[in-house]
Amino acid sequence: MQDRISTYPGRVTLTPVPGQEHTYDMTRADQPTQPGTPLNKATLLKDATAALYGLNADAVPDDVLADIAPKLLYGGVESRVMVPFYTSGTFTVPSDALGNVFTVIRVGGGGAGAGSSGGGGGAGGIEIDTVILTPDDVKTVTIGAGGTPSVDGDGGNGGNTVFQGLTPAYGGGGGKTASGSGSGAGGDSSGGGGGGAGGSGTNNPGGSGGTYGGGGGGGSRSNGGSGGTYGGGGGGGGGNNNSGGYGFNGGAGGAFGGDGGNGGSAGTIEPGDPGTLFSDPIARLYPFVLNADQSSAGGSAGSLSPTNYAGGGGGGGYGGSGGDGSNYYGGGGGGGGYGGNGGQGGQHAGGGGGGYGGNGGAAHSSSGGGGGGGGFFANGGSGTNSGNGGKGETPGAGGGGTSDGGSSGGAGGAGACFIIYQKVGDAQ
Repeated sequence: MQDRISTYPGRVTLTPVPGQEHTYDMTRADQPTQPGTPLNKATLLKDATAALYGLNADAVPDDVLADIAPKLLYGGVESRVMVPFYTSGTFTVPSDALGNVFTVIRVGGGGAGAGSSGGGGGAGGIEIDTVILTPDDVKTVTIGAGGTPSVDGDGGNGGNTVFQGLTPAYGGGGGKTASGSGSGAGGDSSGGGGGGAGGSGTNNPGGSGGTYGGGGGGGSRSNGGSGGTYGGGGGGGGGNNNSGGYGFNGGAGGAFGGDGGNGGSAGTIEPGDPGTLFSDPIARLYPFVLNADQSSAGGSAGSLSPTNYAGGGGGGGYGGSGGDGSNYYGGGGGGGGYGGNGGQGGQHAGGGGGGYGGNGGAAHSSSGGGGGGGGFFANGGSGTNSGNGGKGETPGAGGGGTSDGGSSGGAGGAGACFIIYQKVGDAQ
């Protein structure tokens, strides 16, 4: 609405009414430069708007405020309910859900990190569907386990999370040892990719992110993983005297993510407004600290010199920033994800890709393992150079790798399922 702006505030013209003593017609004479918004039924409360709240044409604005206040303050007649599953079980569809509409979020188990110069595990997949369910039906819910690590070996894959009748959320790939094929990839549907392994080989790429995930940073002399739709690409690893160049390729970003930088180069961001993250009702059910401005930035690269051979920075994701590359035979930074930041690269190893609100794990700064991919508001495990890799958080984050012989990578975080609906009942 707009205020009235007058040249002569309050001025009026009084015109006598013929034949009516002491009676005048009054006309505004304030010469407005802005007439302002009129105060009438059309601007204060239209009949059509009143009808949306079950009110008639005689309603006043206070009637609408009285109707919506209990819902805003106390949950009212349409209170929101979330039913979480962290272990397998059954869900009996309630009969008091508004419109029989449910939002079902499935998160697959995260992959475990690998031992012995191992890469980080990929985060579990994420599936989000809004569906109509029949009251009193009983649905089976299966929760995917986190990947199991092994000493000096590849990390185990995460298990699938299944809500009966819907597409599964697949588990994240386990990290690989440096002698194998690099780090584990993110889940088929979502999750951040694990960071590439350390070591002297050239086949230690970062894992690919799924729909919401960033790619993992490449280990030294290895490429970064590609980002999913909302993820940035992982930064490429740095080269060395024997590789014939300073760095390897960064991974490609998705439609809303920037590309990872090649070794020695900064990551990029996808131009444009990243939009609003964490759609209602999910945001209201997860009161976590997120990126306040919902902006994204490409990770910076480590400095490049003839002796450093730095890793590339991760590409910026949809609200998540890419991780920085590392100096001295450096690993690439993880790509940013859907609100989750990519992990920092370390010496020889790459950082994990960011996920759906969860950050990728950082690679160890000194010849360590790769970082795990970020999950559903869950952070990936950090890479280590002694002892076991860091464990991925629940739900769905990937475990970190380790470069320590005789140790194992970190276990992946278990999956979960969240069922959300509006409950019709009495006002609180």
